[in-house]
Amino acid sequence: MIATALGHRIETLNEGATCFLDGDGRPMPLTDTEIDVQISCGLATITTTRTFRNAEEVPIEVVLTMPVGFDAVVTGLSASIGERTFEAQAKAKTTAREVYENAIDDGRLAVLHEEALRGVHILSVGSLPAGEEVSVTLEAVAPLTNLDGVPFLRIPVTVGHLYGTSPLLPADDLAVSAHVRHEATLTVTADEGAVRLIGNSDLPIRGLRIPLDRAIELSVEGGVFGQHQGVTADGRGVQISLSLLERNDAPLALSILVDRSGSTGAAVNSSGSTVFSAMKSALVRELGIIGDNDRIDLWQFDSTCENVGEASGARAADLARSLESPRGGTELGAAVKKVLASGARHILVLTDGMTHATLVEDLKASEARVSAILVGAGSLDAHIGHVCAMTGGQVFFARGDDVSPALKTALESMRRPGGYVTGEVDDDRVALLSATRGGVEIRAEWGDRVETVTANPPGRYAAALAVPLLRKAAAQKWAEANGLCSHLTSLILTDTEINEDSRPPEMRKVPLMGFAGDARAMSIPMAAPHLSILAARTPSIDAYSSESFATTKFRRAERPSLSRAPRKLVQGSPLRIGESPKKEDVERLAASIDWAHLGRSLSVGDFSRLDRHSRDLIERLAEAPEVKRVANQHKISALLVAIGVIASRAGLDRYARRVARNISAVISFDEIASQLSFTT
Repeated sequence: MIATALGHRIETLNEGATCFLDGDGRPMPLTDTEIDVQISCGLATITTTRTFRNAEEVPIEVVLTMPVGFDAVVTGLSASIGERTFEAQAKAKTTAREVYENAIDDGRLAVLHEEALRGVHILSVGSLPAGEEVSVTLEAVAPLTNLDGVPFLRIPVTVGHLYGTSPLLPADDLAVSAHVRHEATLTVTADEGAVRLIGNSDLPIRGLRIPLDRAIELSVEGGVFGQHQGVTADGRGVQISLSLLERNDAPLALSILVDRSGSTGAAVNSSGSTVFSAMKSALVRELGIIGDNDRIDLWQFDSTCENVGEASGARAADLARSLESPRGGTELGAAVKKVLASGARHILVLTDGMTHATLVEDLKASEARVSAILVGAGSLDAHIGHVCAMTGGQVFFARGDDVSPALKTALESMRRPGGYVTGEVDDDRVALLSATRGGVEIRAEWGDRVETVTANPPGRYAAALAVPLLRKAAAQKWAEANGLCSHLTSLILTDTEINEDSRPPEMRKVPLMGFAGDARAMSIPMAAPHLSILAARTPSIDAYSSESFATTKFRRAERPSLSRAPRKLVQGSPLRIGESPKKEDVERLAASIDWAHLGRSLSVGDFSRLDRHSRDLIERLAEAPEVKRVANQHKISALLVAIGVIASRAGLDRYARRVARNISAVISFDEIASQLSFTT
C-alpha cells in the first residue's frame, strides 16, 4: 500500500513518530493517565486526567491527537500546575487558537482542546517549562448504545493503520507507534447493573491498570436507560430521556455492504477470530432469521466493490456464506458510490473503519440513508460516523467478536424512518428535540429557569444535541455559553505567569500506543517510554545541538549526527558568490524545514541543524538589499530577517509563523518577500 496524506505516506505518519535527537532519547511527556467513568441511565460521564511532565532543559509543547467517540461530547477542560488550577472557556475556534498562540508568544503555559474532525480531537499543552508538571482533566459525556437490550459503551483510545489520504495536516494527524506503551488507571461505576470490561474477564473495574492498545469496551448487564435532569447555560432545566427504540415490523429493503479488505483479517480476540469472520458469522446467523418479506442486497468491497446477490428472507444467509476472504485496500468511498448508483436507499456498512474515506459531496444530492457497524477495538468512527450523521443513519459498535447483537439492533433500526436530530426552535431557543443514537431514542425537553444556573454534564450534552438545529451564529454563541468543544468552538485556558524563556517551545508529538490487533504493531517489542516524540511528519531534519548561538555567523554541530547522513533540505545547483537565491528555492526550503522542532534555535539564529546548502541559501537571502534595509531599520541581524522571510513562505505551518513573530512582531515579512528580486 502506498497511500499518501498531503504528500506523506500513511505508514510514515503512523510509524515515524519516534526517533532520537543527538543519539539520545527524549523523555515521554505523557507520564500518567486516569480514566473515571460514571454510568447512569444510559449516559456516561467520562473524566480523563493526563499528567504531562517536561523532563527536558527547554520549554516544550506537547501535542496529542486522539480519537474521541463520534457521539461523545467534550463538555469541560481544566488544568492543574502546582497548587494552581485553571478552568477552560469555550471560544470560537479561530479566537481560541489566537489566544493560545498569544500565550505561546508570551512564554505562558496554555492548554487548547480542539476538534480536528468530529471523532478526532487535538490536545495541545504549550510552553510547559523545563522541570514542570501539569495535569489536564477532560470531561466528556457519551450515550450508551443498545446491543440487543444491553447498554454498551465504547471509549476509543487508539486506532489501527488507516488506509487512504488523511484530511489533516501532518503535525495535526493521528500518530501511532509500536514503540511506546501507555497505561491508564480505569475506574467504572454504574447506578444499575453489573459493568463488564470486554476482554478482561470479570475483574472489578476500580483502579484497574490497563494498556491503552485497544478501545475500552464496557457492557452493563442489567443496566437501564432512563431520565436525567439537566441544566443548560441559559438557566433552563432540561429533561433528557433515553429509551430503547420501539419494535417496528416494517419490511426491510436493505443493501448491506461488507468490508473484506486486508485489515479485516486482523484478530479481534485471543481465540483467533478475525474481524471478517466475526462479521460473516453474524450475517449468516441474523439473516437466517429475518422475515420472508425482508429483502437483502449484499455487496462486498476491498479495493473494488462487487455485488454478491439479492435474496429475501432466510435465503439471504446463503449470500452471506459466499462472502470471500479478506484482501486489498479499503476503498469505502468508491464502494458506497457504486451501491448508491444501483438505486439503494438504505445502506448498512459493516467495517473495521480503517479508512480516511469521505463521501460528503456524493451524498449531498442523495436521499439514501447510511448506517454502519464498526467491528474491532482499533476502529475509527470519525469518517464513517460523519456519513451516517449527514444521511440520518446511526453508528453501532460490535462487542468484541460478537457482532450479532449490534447487527440485530441495526436491522431493527433500519426498519424505522431515518433522521439524526429533529426539534422545535423558537427565536434561537430550542424547546424540544429528538435524536437516535445506536439504537437508543434520546429526547430532550426544556422547561423554565431553575435556581441552579450552572450548566451540568447532562445539560451540556443536551445543549450539544441542539447545536445542529440552530443558525451558525446562534449555534456558536450557544456552544460557547455551554462550554462545548465542537466544530465551531474550542476549549482554551492560559496561565498568567510569564516564563523567562519566551522563545518558541520545541514540539513533542505524543503518539498513541500501537493497536493490539495490528500485526505490524504486535511484531515490534514495546520499549520503555523514554523516547523522543517528534511530529508525525516526513521528511524530517536530523537534529543536533539546540543551544543558542550568535546571529551573525554559523558554526558546525559539535556532536555527530545520527548514523545516517543528514538529508539536504533543498536540492539544486550550488549558489555562486553574490548570486541571489531563486524564489522556488526559498519556498522549497520553507516547506521542508521542520519548524516545530527547529523553530526554537532558528529564532535566535542557530542554523547548525541545517545542511550546508540551506545555510548558503539563508546567507544569500540575508545579503538582499531589502533584507539589509529592514535589518538596519530594526537593529537586528539580517540573518534573522532572512529566516523571518523564509518562515512567511511556509504557508499554513503555524510553527513557522511562531518563529516569524518571535523574531519580530512588528516586521511584515510577507511584505519584504513581495519586494525581493529573486534570481530567475
